[in-house]
Amino acid sequence: ACAILIVSAPRSGQGAERLTVAEVRAKLEAATPATPADFSHQDLSELDLDGVDFKAANLAGAKMFAARLERANLAGANLDGANLDRARLIGADLRRARASVRLLSPA
Repeated sequence: ACAILIVSAPRSGQGAERLTVAEVRAKLEAATPATPADFSHQDLSELDLDGVDFKAANLAGAKMFAARLERANLAGANLDGANLDRARLIGADLRRARASVRLLSPA
């Protein structure tokens, strides 16, 4: 049996603030355990975030279309409503990540 994990996302996604890799890294460096980085409803689409440690960041509603997240640490992150369509998650740590999900079975 095989299942595909899809994170539910609102279809609109317009108006999201587009970030650069440097801005993402700066926010993460400034984050603390008491105040994790907040990327909610921001646009991280197509960014190369390979190996980035998101330190339980808030990524709720973030647009991460085709983002490269290989070996990224998303453990404990809030991914509710994030758009991860075509994101590359090979080797990413998703333990304890929170997300609204649907499981699809192959036809």
